[in-house]
Amino acid sequence: MNKKLFLLTLMISVIRLSTVSASGLIKGPYLIYPGSNTSMTVLWQLDESDNCQLQWGISSDDYSIGSVSTSEYGNKHQHKYTITDLIPGNRYFYQLVIGSNTYQGSFYAAPPHRQFRCKIFNLR
Repeated sequence: MNKKLFLLTLMISVIRLSTVSASGLIKGPYLIYPGSNTSMTVLWQLDESDNCQLQWGISSDDYSIGSVSTSEYGNKHQHKYTITDLIPGNRYFYQLVIGSNTYQGSFYAAPPHRQFRCKIFNLR
């Protein structure tokens, strides 16, 4: 009897632990261009509260340019962070770590602003 009770308790504990694992990603990560060629905003939404770590760098093996822990905004477990000081036109890689799950992606910073000369003549 004790052995059966122990096994039943163990099985319930394993099932319970599997449901308490890392939060699930509902949306994202996705990118929004904030209007500056030196920045990019990363957004995502979870199904419950959890700690998130966003890291970015110049290759998929090197996320050493930046790293930040994010907190929720609003009431729907949403996160966002704007990466700044990017070099226009360069490719960047990012990874989002949520518990034991990692989500990776890449993007190009917007191209540099192009300067041009324009002469306006008044023929009156």
